[in-house]
Amino acid sequence: MENQNDPSQTSSQSTTPQPSNLPSQPLPENKPHSSFLTNRLFLITVVILILFAIVYSGVYLSLNSQLNKITKPNPSPTISSQPSPPPDPTENWKTYRGNAFLFSYPPSMKLLNRKDSIAITFKEKGTPDGCEFCYGYELDFKYNSLGSKNIKEIADNDVNDDKKNGAEIVEPLKNINIAGYSGYTYASVFQIRNDFIYIPHRIGYFIKITKLVSDPNNLGHETTVNQILPTFQFTN
Repeated sequence: MENQNDPSQTSSQSTTPQPSNLPSQPLPENKPHSSFLTNRLFLITVVILILFAIVYSGVYLSLNSQLNKITKPNPSPTISSQPSPPPDPTENWKTYRGNAFLFSYPPSMKLLNRKDSIAITFKEKGTPDGCEFCYGYELDFKYNSLGSKNIKEIADNDVNDDKKNGAEIVEPLKNINIAGYSGYTYASVFQIRNDFIYIPHRIGYFIKITKLVSDPNNLGHETTVNQILPTFQFTN
């Protein structure tokens, strides 16, 4: 009876696992899929941000340009106008025209036909007619022959005559240009200042202009005389 097999022992022995003699299989390695995906997502994000920045900048610049066009007023066109020329003071003046010369003068002046000259004079109001050195101005035009002398010799002789007569030469003889004509001039004082102008004309002739100005009240007589002289012209 002792040799009989115990069913529980048999069952226990049959269910005990036996060691396997098969070789062990290596476990599969884990590849870095997560790191690759992270880098890829980062690049995609950077590209999207760059594209967004470009689009945003373009939209901003476009809107800003349109806004400037709307808010910035158009400048009004500037009209360049030429400055009007100053009025001609001789526009309404009278004109004397003789055989040898002409000139213009204000209508307030008196024209005198003297024995050997033509004169224009102006005297301030209130001065007597017989006053020799009255306040005002005068221009005397004397046309004459040079004779055997030239224009400078004629002027030099007059300078010497003034000195002999006691006049003071306040402006020495010098060149002058009147209305495009070249000549000589000097000034002397004998009780009142006189300016003398000598301009040659053609061969053997000249004109002597005597200028007398007395303006203690500063009424602009010198300015008027200096406007008359440029109107002088020889007519032949």
